[in-house]
Amino acid sequence: MQSMSIPSSHAIEGEIHYLVIHHKMGVKWSMFIKMLLGNMFTKFVPDINVRYEIEENIISVQVPLGSDWDEHDH
Repeated sequence: MQSMSIPSSHAIEGEIHYLVIHHKMGVKWSMFIKMLLGNMFTKFVPDINVRYEIEENIISVQVPLGSDWDEHDH
């Protein structure tokens, strides 16, 4: 998201990673981001329960990746 200048945040609380992505492109873009993230999680961390909250210009994601998970390792 950073490379596309879309504001996002990432926080970790225990095992849960929280991602919040803000954009100004409507609910269809939120659905696209959900699909994109879902495909990535399925590929790199299969059998994981991801929760999504979709709004018109925000998508929030909660994913139990563990406190030591680093995206640069995958």
